[in-house]
Amino acid sequence: MLLNNQELEYLGRETVSGVECHVIQLPDFNIDMDQDLFRMKSDTERINYYNVKTGLLQFGKTITHSFIDYKENTEYLKDTETTSELITTYSDYREVNGVLFAFKHEMKTITGTTESTIVMKYKTMQANPEINPKDYKVKD
Repeated sequence: MLLNNQELEYLGRETVSGVECHVIQLPDFNIDMDQDLFRMKSDTERINYYNVKTGLLQFGKTITHSFIDYKENTEYLKDTETTSELITTYSDYREVNGVLFAFKHEMKTITGTTESTIVMKYKTMQANPEINPKDYKVKD
């Protein structure tokens, strides 16, 4: 994904939580949808931080600005505008079939004055497992 991708921008080096990182700006992700009850627009900026010493993904930062415009505002459905930031820390890298995977993802979300953290720990992981074609056979 990173190699020869013209949509990426190298922003330089930055020290984050005591770790020196290469900072890569990924392409923005934008949504503009029109539904029966509302219209939603969101713009998302994504930045990855790669550990200078290991080359591994250390952190990811996503900032999303969303606007929901209800076609008919009510007491319960009111237009909303929010900005949220998601910071993911990747750690506990282990080799699986010759490829390093982060077995721990710690995701911290900040929206306004609300903050929450979710930690995902993988017990096992498979890379390119054998798949039995019979498992995907469509029954008559």
